[in-house]
Amino acid sequence: MNNNFLWHELFYRFAESPCDNNVNGYINLLQNYLQFSREDLKSSTFTIEFLGTPEAGKTTCLEKLVDRFIARGISVVKNRESAELLPTSIKKGSLSAHLWMKAHTVTSYVNNLKENPDILLVDRGIVDSLLWDRIFLDRGELSFSQVNTLRCVMKPLLPNLVVSLIASPDCAIERRGGEGHIVTKEFIANFNNSISPSAIELVAPETNYTILNTDGMTISEEVDAIEKLLNALCCLH
Repeated sequence: MNNNFLWHELFYRFAESPCDNNVNGYINLLQNYLQFSREDLKSSTFTIEFLGTPEAGKTTCLEKLVDRFIARGISVVKNRESAELLPTSIKKGSLSAHLWMKAHTVTSYVNNLKENPDILLVDRGIVDSLLWDRIFLDRGELSFSQVNTLRCVMKPLLPNLVVSLIASPDCAIERRGGEGHIVTKEFIANFNNSISPSAIELVAPETNYTILNTDGMTISEEVDAIEKLLNALCCLH
């Protein structure tokens, strides 16, 4: 049984029943894990986290970027979105689900840094998790002290750059083919606010970020724009 599996088991045991004591125990475990992994965090990898409005093309864009980087001889690893891997036994949108996804995001992030790629592309990662901490604070399910401690503990994992792909409510709904039961224009507007510059600066003021409005853009044009930005930052040379 490897160390990573043991860490996962410990994290998930706390996440299953997120009472106040368990949340504090979870935070302590997270701190211990990152201390245990401190050598892996010294990687020279340039990390880029992607956030995105539904229908902004985030996931497809990431896949295309991986192909382009490989074609250029740049070593790249993609950190998969943890929400896609959430066990069906855990209720979506719950604090348990959030803690499960945070644990998976952190452990997979550290694991990928061990490979020391040139670029690590993260599909909703550390900053996204910190943004969700604020949502659970507003719901009264996490305390201000817990949220602040989580931000401090996770600071060593903050990406070098956050790219937010935004689509306006009208554009996003048009791409979806109409409003659904959950994804409505109001939902899109609220989602865009949740990944706005002010929201990102609140949880990760140390992190550089850029906002790309994808209205009227094809996926190829989005990828071109992001690649041009990364070239300007000199992280692809």
